[in-house]
Amino acid sequence: MQNRRKHVRRTVRHRASIWLADNQKLTGVVDNIADGGACLLLDTASELPATFFVSIPGERIERSCRLVWRRGLQIGVEFD
Repeated sequence: MQNRRKHVRRTVRHRASIWLADNQKLTGVVDNIADGGACLLLDTASELPATFFVSIPGERIERSCRLVWRRGLQIGVEFD
């Protein structure tokens, strides 16, 4: 079976902040990360727009991204 991912993912456990257009801040933990995106586990349930800004200080990442999938509090994002 062929791997569908474009980038190799690394398991990490860094805190992350998600910033929405109205300056609302959500927090969570990065489960895994790759050059093209990440999987995050949110601290609380919240509606998310299609695009938002994510900050992961432990990886020195501050990027705009888009929501690719969601399963409860777990989300997958693709970096723009």
